[in-house]
Amino acid sequence: MADRSSAGIDVTFRLASHEDYEAVMRISEGVLGNRDYLPAFFHRYIDDPDVVVFLALVGDQVVGLKAAILTEGGTAFIVKAARVAPDWRGQGIDGKLSGHQDEWLRQNRPAVRYKRATAFAPADGSNSVAVSILQKKMRLQFSMPFIEYQCGPGLWWRQDPAQLAQLDTTVLPDAVPLQDADDDFCTAVQKCLPAEACGGYDGKPIIVADWEPYTLSPTNLRHLQSSSTLWTLQSEEVTSL
Repeated sequence: MADRSSAGIDVTFRLASHEDYEAVMRISEGVLGNRDYLPAFFHRYIDDPDVVVFLALVGDQVVGLKAAILTEGGTAFIVKAARVAPDWRGQGIDGKLSGHQDEWLRQNRPAVRYKRATAFAPADGSNSVAVSILQKKMRLQFSMPFIEYQCGPGLWWRQDPAQLAQLDTTVLPDAVPLQDADDDFCTAVQKCLPAEACGGYDGKPIIVADWEPYTLSPTNLRHLQSSSTLWTLQSEEVTSL
């Protein structure tokens, strides 16, 4: 890695386009190993009106990326897909990009009031720097257990298969597609959750889908439903996601 800081470097910013795909893939080298989601999601992000993708550049070189996913009817955004080119990591690019992202959203999306992000914190502390930065900047943090099992390129589980094999599927409730993402459904789900799960800014639960934290609300559920099928578990008139 080059011994340099972005402090004296002229870093500029612009919104990303489809033509930036190859440059973005180059700066993503080594991110999440062979499980990086950005190659599959980049073009979808560009086409989605609720996603804004920012690039940081030094001259003509793309050196950083950060996406903002607008939720809550435009009152909150999720920080997603942070990337910095290998030769520029640890040189302040990410901080400059975050500042630009926040300022752009203040000016162009004035309804935004809340900012959210997630970070993977393995037991060995290998991502402790990113987690520490989030803890300093974010008002609330939630800790969730995470068990990862690598079973081949492009295929992995977020639960230990040995534990899955021990489940007695005969007593599991039926899984059916979510039909009505309304206030009544959200209230029913919230009643099934412990009080400590309801720590959102408005006292509602936070649900995590593809590493993206959303408040449990009809607006967000419909947003998630538009890109993938949400399932509910139904057993003895008790409903949950």
